[in-house]
Amino acid sequence: MIYIISFVFIIIILLITRQLHLRSVQLKSLQQEHDTIRERLDSLTSTVSESKLLTEPLLQSANTIHLYTALLSEDSLSPAQKELQQEILQESEHLLHIVKTSLL
Repeated sequence: MIYIISFVFIIIILLITRQLHLRSVQLKSLQQEHDTIRERLDSLTSTVSESKLLTEPLLQSANTIHLYTALLSEDSLSPAQKELQQEILQESEHLLHIVKTSLL
């Protein structure tokens, strides 16, 4: 009787050990995946930061162009100048839209 109980106990211990080993392997795999995702996230974060640094001057320039053109169009007398300034306004608004959407 004692042999049977010992045998069952050993089998249970072996099964538990096997499960622990499988969980350990699974945990290591998940840790590696986590590290890979963390590296990708860090890379993307730095790319976004660089992108924001590049788009900020564009946004400021487009705002300045838009402002100056809007101010000049009020003082302009020639229809050709007004038309040209209107085109510049439209292009600067388009540029502002592109830069603002890229910042999001």
